[in-house]
Amino acid sequence: MERPWLAPIPGGIPAEIDLDRYASLNDMLATSCARFADLPAFNSMGTVLTFRQLDEGSRAFAPGCRSAPGCVAAIALH
Repeated sequence: MERPWLAPIPGGIPAEIDLDRYASLNDMLATSCARFADLPAFNSMGTVLTFRQLDEGSRAFAPGCRSAPGCVAAIALH
């Protein structure tokens, strides 16, 4: 099966995640943020967000959701 969406991924980055390596999605994200702290996590419309910024932003956002019963959050990737 052809997977053209993988073409922009730099060499050396695996195209698939070893699901047995992490206990949860949270574990995978925490591990990645620690390991790649100063590297870009996202690059969109000329704005770059490092893994450290992603970690700090998510930690700042989470308490607000915990304090708001019924809070729903969604992530849209495109």
